[in-house]
Amino acid sequence: MRNIHAVVALAIVVGAPARANDQAISLSVSPAVVTCSVGDSVTLEISLTNNSSTPRYLHSDLALTLDYAVKDASGAVVRRFNDPPLFGRLPQHSNQRVWLNSGDHIRFDQRLSLAELGIQAPGAYTLVAFWAGDTKTESQLESESIDTSFSHSGPVKLLVSSRGSK
Repeated sequence: MRNIHAVVALAIVVGAPARANDQAISLSVSPAVVTCSVGDSVTLEISLTNNSSTPRYLHSDLALTLDYAVKDASGAVVRRFNDPPLFGRLPQHSNQRVWLNSGDHIRFDQRLSLAELGIQAPGAYTLVAFWAGDTKTESQLESESIDTSFSHSGPVKLLVSSRGSK
């Protein structure tokens, strides 16, 4: 049953239109196209933008709050999102939080091996990133409540060739 839910969740996330302004925090990933070889690692630029009118705290280890799904050219799922999604609870210690003003973004590079993305053969793949994290405004900081935000990126094309034929 869990696998059925994962497929449904993937279809909803991958198929949903990206409307960043509907979300407090939006996620984007670049570049839009990556050319690499089997066995390589790829570096993706991850950006989270605060679309709300209020500054917010996010978990400072943003890689903990990201997940990836990958489909091959035929649409078969190579790697699924976690279901339910993992999300980083906002830490109590201020050195583990980052402040994001309204309209601002935070960017970082994440290096991922094709193997950990489930890609072991040449071909064209589509990657979608998913972010789930606890965000809080200054007035919510002491609250025990969880304000979980979700966002997915647009598709990233991974064009994977045989080793040595890049």
